[in-house]
Amino acid sequence: MNRVDFVVFGEAKPAGSKRGFVNPKSGRVMITDVTGQPGRDWRGDVQWEALKVLGRDGEREPWTGAVEMELMFYRTRPKSHYRSGRNAHLVRDAAPAYPTVTPDIDKVERAILDALTGIAYVDDRQVVGLHSRQRWTTGPSRCEITALELPFRTMGDLPETLQQEVR
Repeated sequence: MNRVDFVVFGEAKPAGSKRGFVNPKSGRVMITDVTGQPGRDWRGDVQWEALKVLGRDGEREPWTGAVEMELMFYRTRPKSHYRSGRNAHLVRDAAPAYPTVTPDIDKVERAILDALTGIAYVDDRQVVGLHSRQRWTTGPSRCEITALELPFRTMGDLPETLQQEVR
């Protein structure tokens, strides 16, 4: 069983919102990612951190089996969540307990799964389990990523207790 853990610092950027248009010169349909350069930069950061843990191209082949992922997003609280004056270090009572603001967690998940395609696993369709959480932090914004390649490839490999669960 293979497992990797790594952290990507910075504010997570979403993916998945696409925009299509017809190129007036070629007449071909072009599709672009709405997040633009910030989204590409974030996915590049995810890939860079993954390569540091998993190894560079050619050192290790991407996993080919089923994969489970755990993503923990930490977002820095804005200053408006804190009191003022001598109590500036305390969070206001009316401040939200959870970061229920944009970007949507599913869009940020998609950016990470797409970024890890070809590095951690061959294709993101191999991800059979995904658990994500989003919380506030007093530290830097970051995403803690755990990827786990599951050890069983066929029903025959599974212990009998697990065979009943996946039938």
